[in-house]
Amino acid sequence: IQTFTEGTSFKKVENVDDYENVSITQVESEIKGLFKIGDVSSKAQGATTVSDQEQVKRRAYMKFKIEAAMMGANIIYLTNQRTEGSKFSLFSSYPGSKAQASLTGIAYSNIIPSFDKFEELVGDKENFEAIFESSLKSNESTMSQKEILKKFTINEIINENGFIILIGNLEKVKEPTKFRVVSFTNQYFNIYYSYKTTVYNIKISF
Repeated sequence: IQTFTEGTSFKKVENVDDYENVSITQVESEIKGLFKIGDVSSKAQGATTVSDQEQVKRRAYMKFKIEAAMMGANIIYLTNQRTEGSKFSLFSSYPGSKAQASLTGIAYSNIIPSFDKFEELVGDKENFEAIFESSLKSNESTMSQKEILKKFTINEIINENGFIILIGNLEKVKEPTKFRVVSFTNQYFNIYYSYKTTVYNIKISF
């Protein structure tokens, strides 16, 4: 008897803080049959020309996982990786360069939130309270998190190829008006959206 196990063990990513559970693979067969969530990218650069290349690389990978977790993904298919070490120079005519790491990939998940169950939890309710915000700027390697208290209104719930899309408004946010539900429990749900060079994950209380 031969027993075969999956090459990748998928861990749950229920919220942004679970980003360490995001797996990264370069094996195409491991993403077969999964739900494609979206493109992800990450860049990191050393503070000085003597910065350690491995530390810069670790920061790039951490940002990679954070962005995927904010989108509700738990695995990234790495499509491109470029790293450069620090180059130190004593001559002003030949300036040195800082260590850099650049990653691009596609975020996937083995599960997506149930549209029917979410619709059932929402019922006829339209107004909710947004209570926590996580954001990640493209030029920063760590996310910002803070408690908030904003009104969130749902005008319409759309099933878009299996994904839960909300048409609505987040107080003090003019754009966008379209948000994607990335996870939910009986107590709260998380929405994802991007605006200009920043991605957001907002926790909203039921």
